[in-house]
Amino acid sequence: MKTAKIAELKAHLSQYLKLVKKGQRVLVLERNAPVAELVPYRPPPKVVFARLAAEGKCKLGAQNLAALTFTPLERPLTAREVDAVVSAVKGDR
Repeated sequence: MKTAKIAELKAHLSQYLKLVKKGQRVLVLERNAPVAELVPYRPPPKVVFARLAAEGKCKLGAQNLAALTFTPLERPLTAREVDAVVSAVKGDR
């Protein structure tokens, strides 16, 4: 990770931003103590999924997850039943 004192960062901000755009992180120092970190921007997942949906690469669900309710099982699942559920979710079966 690169480090930069504030004066150095101010004097060469565009160079440091180029590094950050390439994926590097820059630790900003004030009197040799860390005060901030410049990191590459990552859009929030909602933005990413909205873009993918707009491109037709995924379909957004319309279900209100907050309204979901779960009915408790009458009995605990056996190990075999748990394995079957896991395999089904993974797409193995």
